[in-house]
Amino acid sequence: MVKAVAINRSLTLKVAFLREGIMASDRVDVPAVTSPDRELVKEIARDIGEQAVSHLRIMYPLAYETLGKSGQRSLRNVVFNEIMEALKTVDAESIRDRLQERRAYRRKQHRVTDHLRDVGFSADGK
Repeated sequence: MVKAVAINRSLTLKVAFLREGIMASDRVDVPAVTSPDRELVKEIARDIGEQAVSHLRIMYPLAYETLGKSGQRSLRNVVFNEIMEALKTVDAESIRDRLQERRAYRRKQHRVTDHLRDVGFSADGK
């Protein structure tokens, strides 16, 4: 089993190896991991959202024309928001949890939307 414990802010780690009663300790200097500037990440997320709208325009022109400007903005923004929220998850367990929650949320939203369409409700009020 390998256990790493942060000792100080410079990310010097003390690594303790524990295996069948044998113990050894070493100091390891690990270079600081820098994350990209938040504004740069936002630009990347925005660009991916715009690419989704562009893909819709190229591959599904009738759906794109029906969407209108506010629909295009909505699609771009939902992609942006999902990316920014996903970046808040940092470990494998929280990522799996988030994915499971997102799948359940989509299933629930689809059921509600399908039901509303079945009973004749329209989002535009007609």
